[in-house]
Amino acid sequence: MGDIHGHYSELMKALEAIDFKFDKDRLISVGDLIDRGEENERCIELLHEPWFHACLGNHEWMMIGAFVYEDRYDLSLQRGNGGEWLDNHDTDQLTAWAHLLQQSCPLAIEVPGKGDRLIGVTHNDVINSDWTRMESAQKGDIDECVWSRTRFASALTNPSLAEPIKNIDAVVSGHNSHTGILLAGNQLYIDTLWKSGQLTLLSAMEVLAVAARGKLPA
Repeated sequence: MGDIHGHYSELMKALEAIDFKFDKDRLISVGDLIDRGEENERCIELLHEPWFHACLGNHEWMMIGAFVYEDRYDLSLQRGNGGEWLDNHDTDQLTAWAHLLQQSCPLAIEVPGKGDRLIGVTHNDVINSDWTRMESAQKGDIDECVWSRTRFASALTNPSLAEPIKNIDAVVSGHNSHTGILLAGNQLYIDTLWKSGQLTLLSAMEVLAVAARGKLPA
């Protein structure tokens, strides 16, 4: 699932459209659950649901910086990037949510596909374009992984030149808003809600099929 940025109702409508089974199916988010939309609280509370899993996005990372590490720059940065909703809550509540984000949102999630195929889900960049490096990521690696737009910008200019991410069959990411899915090697960027008004949801089968073909469906 692409970035939802506080649009809980849009997510629920999208899940209804695909007949999502809350007791059987699982939803993996690329992160950026919060900011910009009007339903940020409900989006954070999704982390308590057994069917919902999310990677760490740069907006979650800003909130963790602001309320776990008490970094005033991160607080200012979040407020300036859709975080005006923070002013509706006291510090204790915001800190509790920040801790929930820190505990619940890993930098990367792995999703098994058919056979021995594997999908990696992460908000944005993969360290040195090698999936195995994500297991040993340090705090100092997080900023680059959740913020950098270098690979996306290069793929936007010439996607055919993008090298695949090593040691993984496919990678699904968000962060970089676009009107449609962008394929860079075996990495799919699916942050489409902001520019197209449509939230992108893909099954594991669809992700692996696109990565194997090396092109999006016509």
